[in-house]
Amino acid sequence: MKPMVASTTTSAQCIPDRNLERKGRFDVQTALKELDSFADGVDYVLGHNLLGHDLPVIESLATNLNLLQNPVVDTLYLSPPWVLNLD
Repeated sequence: MKPMVASTTTSAQCIPDRNLERKGRFDVQTALKELDSFADGVDYVLGHNLLGHDLPVIESLATNLNLLQNPVVDTLYLSPPWVLNLD
């Protein structure tokens, strides 16, 4: 996945936690297919620390998702520099 910065945004999709919440046992591959279906047709994937955490985990579980072919906007890299200074 290639990081990008979008110049304009025409629409955004937010996934409230209740939409992805799973209780009890569930099939990870089914959940990943549902996520991939949800993201069908998006221009890019936007999130915080996607490149450092979420996408590597998703990619390790399912490399064939269409979601992984989209450009990524990782808001971690858009944070002010002082936010990233953890010293």
